[in-house]
Amino acid sequence: MSEQAWLDQIENKAGNKRVLLVEGDEDQDALTHFLDQYNSALEWSNLFLIYPAGGKEHVRIGVDAHSDWCGVVDRDVWGEEDLQGLLESSPRIKALPRFCVESFFCHPDEI
Repeated sequence: MSEQAWLDQIENKAGNKRVLLVEGDEDQDALTHFLDQYNSALEWSNLFLIYPAGGKEHVRIGVDAHSDWCGVVDRDVWGEEDLQGLLESSPRIKALPRFCVESFFCHPDEI
């Protein structure tokens, strides 16, 4: 799938909602669960779409293509210098303070 077709697919799924790009399906599942536990009455899913981009680079591509999209990435695989470069070049991307989002289940006080 071309980059533009991929972006169009996300736009179509989001409709008029804002988009939060995450790296993968597990990140999407974990953040959805966290938000549902935090306040299910918030109905956050009416406000924005959490979408698994398929990796850090795809999160960057999506966020750079849309000024109202944001992203969350894990602190895994990439070295600190590469990760800092990504965060500096794309300020709407935030890095979790752990290796992966699933690690928060081990330390719930850090959520």
